[in-house]
Amino acid sequence: MKRYKILGLAALAVGLIVGVGWATVDHWALPLENRIWPPDEHGARPYEVVSETAVHPYPEAKTVRLFVQTDDPSSDGDWLEPQGRPLSTTQRAAFEATLSKRSSRGGAVDACFIPHHFFRYYDDVGTLVAEIRVCFCCSGADAFPALFPFEGGVFLHPYSNSLNYDRERLGALIRSWGLPSDVWCRERAEPR
Repeated sequence: MKRYKILGLAALAVGLIVGVGWATVDHWALPLENRIWPPDEHGARPYEVVSETAVHPYPEAKTVRLFVQTDDPSSDGDWLEPQGRPLSTTQRAAFEATLSKRSSRGGAVDACFIPHHFFRYYDDVGTLVAEIRVCFCCSGADAFPALFPFEGGVFLHPYSNSLNYDRERLGALIRSWGLPSDVWCRERAEPR
C-alpha cells in the first residue's frame, strides 16, 4: 500500500513539473531554440529549405483562365483580356508543373507581393472556385482557398509552407502564350 502512495506522489510530482514547464514555455523555448538554431549577427535566422514537393491544385476545377493586368496607361481597362485567356489541358498541366509547396524556416518574406497574373479556376458551370495569384516582381505566389496549411513541423522545429513557382519556366510559358510576364516590374532585371 505504501508503495502505491509513493508511486502516486511521484506521478503527481512529475505531472506538476511537466505542467509548470509547459505553462512557462515562453521562458525556456526561445533560449533553447536560439541554442539549437542560432540567429545571425542581425538577429535573423538563416534561410533553410526543409522540403519542396509538387502541387496539383484544384483537380475538381474544369477550366482555368489566365487574367493579366495591363501596365499600358493608354489602355481602356485593367486587364489585357477582360474575359481571361482560357488554358488548354496541356497549358494547364504545363502551368501547374511549375508550382511547388516549399517548406522553409528563417529568411525573409516576399518584399512587395502585388500580383498581376491571376490563374482562376472554374467548375463545370462556370463558377469561380479558386485562384492562384503570381507576382513576378518579387517571385511571390499565393492561392485561395489555401492548398496547404501555412505552418508545419513540430514544436521547437517549426517551418512555414509557401506556394512557390519556377519563375523562368512560368515566365517563358506566359510569353509563349503571347502575354507579358513582366507587368509593372520592367525596371528590375531580377527580383529583390
